[in-house]
Amino acid sequence: MKRLLVLFVVLFTVFFSYTIIAQEMGAARKGVSMSFPEKVQSPLGPPLAAGTYTIGTGGNFPTIDSAFKKLSIDGVAGAVTLELINTLYVAPTDTFGFFLNGPIPGAGPNSRVILKPAANKNVIIEGNSYAVMYFMNTSYVTLDGVGLTGATTLTIHVIKNTQFLWNDAVDFMNNSDHNVIQNTIFINEDYSRSSTGPAFYPEFFAGSLFAPDSNLILNNFVKKSAIAIYVSAEFSAVKAIGNIVRGNIVGSETDSLIGWGIQAQFTQNTIIENNVVQNLRRQGTALDIIPGINSYLGNGDIIRNNLVHNIHADGYRGATGILLSGSGGNLGNNNLVETSEKLIDID
Repeated sequence: MKRLLVLFVVLFTVFFSYTIIAQEMGAARKGVSMSFPEKVQSPLGPPLAAGTYTIGTGGNFPTIDSAFKKLSIDGVAGAVTLELINTLYVAPTDTFGFFLNGPIPGAGPNSRVILKPAANKNVIIEGNSYAVMYFMNTSYVTLDGVGLTGATTLTIHVIKNTQFLWNDAVDFMNNSDHNVIQNTIFINEDYSRSSTGPAFYPEFFAGSLFAPDSNLILNNFVKKSAIAIYVSAEFSAVKAIGNIVRGNIVGSETDSLIGWGIQAQFTQNTIIENNVVQNLRRQGTALDIIPGINSYLGNGDIIRNNLVHNIHADGYRGATGILLSGSGGNLGNNNLVETSEKLIDID
């Protein structure tokens, strides 16, 4: 293997996107038709008052499901923190794992819902459905693992289950805005298909007029996953606007169990910055070209100050560090790529 280290400064604005020669080659995953549980509209009790509540054995809520049901139906009357006091939570084995059917009544800028491990708890949430945690039309929620190391951590662990087309970690779906996923470890054992770590999507094949907007994916570590981080609105009538992917670590120095880095798909004004994407290689045949970072059909997306290195090509489609892509006559425009350091591994 030859290794070439290139240090330089590049600042340029891209007013067009390169069209990949294979149909949908820049797209990470096809949509499927799904049926979702109907949301209960009438409150069954008073909203949760502002404060801190515990989830687990001996807590205010015995399970994550029971807390999510309360949030979905009755909502909140102020800022609410939900602390995980057990060390292991196993998601239901139905289609959507731990499912929060939003919107959460009363949630807003001054009444966020924070889900986090309790102090000095190394918590694991695991499951093997379409997602371990599934948030539908849910806004103003923060999933905070507190730290990537130390006494207080949160790991989302996905177990592969071929009963489903993919097994995701955390999905925020459809009209899910102003959410935060931060300081969390993602380990997805379904890394040979098109499964993801943290992701924001529109509702599949619904022709929705909504898409996830103004969400933040911050300071997470994705150790294993087919697609590490995915922000998409391709199956919506509108683009996903103003999402930020910042300060995440994708892949480690000691393994290669990620096949696709960070994907922004049919997005507008997305910011992807200060991330480390490393040691990627194809794990299966479900994905096409292997990109470290890809803006597919993006408008006004900004990709800057990321370190992308050790992306391994193979004989299937090849690999690229940072890519602006489209499909057929559909192109992105007014995208900005800005970098100060580039490390290239050639093998």
